[in-house]
Amino acid sequence: MSGVVRGATMKVGSVDAPKITFSTAGNVTNPNLGAKAADIFKFKIQGDSNEDVVLHSITFEGNSDAEDALMNFELLEGNKVVATTSMMVGDYLTFDIDGGLIIAEDKNLTYTVRADVVAGAGDTITFDIDAALDVSANSTKFGLGASAVLPTTTNPFGSIVVQAGELTFVEVTTIIDEVRSDKDNVVLGTFKVSNQGGEALEMQKFGANITLANGGATVGTTAPV
Repeated sequence: MSGVVRGATMKVGSVDAPKITFSTAGNVTNPNLGAKAADIFKFKIQGDSNEDVVLHSITFEGNSDAEDALMNFELLEGNKVVATTSMMVGDYLTFDIDGGLIIAEDKNLTYTVRADVVAGAGDTITFDIDAALDVSANSTKFGLGASAVLPTTTNPFGSIVVQAGELTFVEVTTIIDEVRSDKDNVVLGTFKVSNQGGEALEMQKFGANITLANGGATVGTTAPV
């Protein structure tokens, strides 16, 4: 017994993965040591020509001075914060974007990375994306992975130099926000002092203004430190 089994005609084809393209967006102003939410670098993302892409995470590589100098990072699209992370891990800064960020078809938008500058007076800091695999994104049409096209120039996102005077005070964030009335010698704040004068300096007097936000407490009179 012989015969022929026929089925529906099928066509085998391929689909090109969508891509997003990273490029420079110019330099930012050199930040001062101690600055909060300072602009660290900017970049642009060009959307795919055929569809929207969902961006899930980006990992940037900083130079050796970046980790100690910066903390409390924010990634902004325009003026909107889309991701945050408190610290770098070694030379790497990763933003995981909760729910993903839509990179619209054919759009070319500017993004900014901000951070607190806590150290590194006089240091030059740069960031880059080491490889396309450091960008996680996918297609909105087929759910497939999207590719990233990266700049080929050196320091494509520019560089900053941390500015500082001869003697610079940098606030260190404290976890204390309430003080009991029956306590003495409470730590109200902490700061670092950075000497960039090139020689030893003697601090002869230091004073601080204490402001009460609410309540009926009073501040006693004390001599300058």
